[in-house]
Amino acid sequence: MASVVRSFSDLSPREVLALALDVERNNAQRIQKLADLHIGRDVAVQRVLLEMRDEELEHERMLEEVWRGRFGDEAKPPIKEIEVREVIEVVDVEAGMEFPLDETDVSDALDLVHRAELAAEAFYRGAAAATDDDELRALFSELADLEAAHINHVEERQQAQYRTKTLP
Repeated sequence: MASVVRSFSDLSPREVLALALDVERNNAQRIQKLADLHIGRDVAVQRVLLEMRDEELEHERMLEEVWRGRFGDEAKPPIKEIEVREVIEVVDVEAGMEFPLDETDVSDALDLVHRAELAAEAFYRGAAAATDDDELRALFSELADLEAAHINHVEERQQAQYRTKTLP
């Protein structure tokens, strides 16, 4: 049976929090798969991907703490990424596969990470705007700010990588 596609703004605070947890968990798994493809190939590419995976796991941990504080052991609503109409923070594994593994370099990995971080910031800004719950709004705003910091960090690394590539 196909799931009903809903608008993000129609979700309850419980559903928004459960969705954010699902997204972070799934992204960590997707990024791990990409990193695993680089075992024995390019350690620098693998390192970039593993750093991003660790950020996803930290966000999941933060969200899980909020869930336990608010809802204890209550089951999470079974909402999944594919059930929400708007684009949310999803690492595009297929985009990560668009370049041959033997030719993938740190710049490619940083580009993938940059796209994901931009989507993540937009996701959390949208979540903050969509909820009437002050605690969730504050949490989602904090996560959006963390993603913005990650974007700046990735952009600095991209610029450094570009300078390294263009120096004679």
